[in-house]
Amino acid sequence: MYVLPQQPSSIAKLLDASFRLFAEVFGRVIVIGLLLTALFLGLALTAELIFPMPADGAPPPIPPEEVWNRLALFAGLIFIYTALYMLLYGAIIHRVDCLVQQRPDSLVDALWVALRRFPAMLAGTFLYFLAGAVGTVLLIVPGIIVGLSMSLYPALVMVDGLGGYSALRTSHGLIWGQWWRTLTVYLVPSILMFVFYGIAGLIGYALMDEGETPTGIGIADVITNTFSGLLMPYFSALSYVLLHDLKLRKSGGDLARRLAG
Repeated sequence: MYVLPQQPSSIAKLLDASFRLFAEVFGRVIVIGLLLTALFLGLALTAELIFPMPADGAPPPIPPEEVWNRLALFAGLIFIYTALYMLLYGAIIHRVDCLVQQRPDSLVDALWVALRRFPAMLAGTFLYFLAGAVGTVLLIVPGIIVGLSMSLYPALVMVDGLGGYSALRTSHGLIWGQWWRTLTVYLVPSILMFVFYGIAGLIGYALMDEGETPTGIGIADVITNTFSGLLMPYFSALSYVLLHDLKLRKSGGDLARRLAG
């Protein structure tokens, strides 16, 4: 039985708790992870079909009058893929929460709950990217700062039932005083992930026939997208544990201020 830490943890203990939670929940979410893999591969294939890249590296053979039509089509498909991603990601968070809270659930239940909370998730995602885009326009760094401070909104939507805007504000309030610590927490597994991506890319190139160019969906794409889909539950578990830790720190700080007053 998995038990969350009952007091604020060090970064090392927090990461350990996230890995243990991931190990506990993986069997429950592997199907969702495979669905995410199919989604990621579908997006890569869609991009290749709409904007094909010839083997000789020449510009894509797209008539100028079709460029805007294809861009509009791709934008519409990106919206659909994003919506499906948020639905599946929300279902993972729900299953993580059910495991921790020892509530019975199923894949169908998780998808249904994620669907009910989808409007809030979609609104939060839209506002999140809007805030990130505005921050990026303001010399990039503000976009990174705001993006990280609001990154826990999906967990707040699924676990606490907040609306999109409220989830973003709550995430910002929890992370703002712990921004550098939160960055470190996310940075460690992210570095490991990108190392794996680099290894997968090298393997994919090594397995290509001599003289072949990396066009279409290759071995590296399959490896990296499968890894991404199956690893997504870990980042859900990490967000869940981090959210719990930040709430403990916030309540502890409030208690300290009340005692001081």
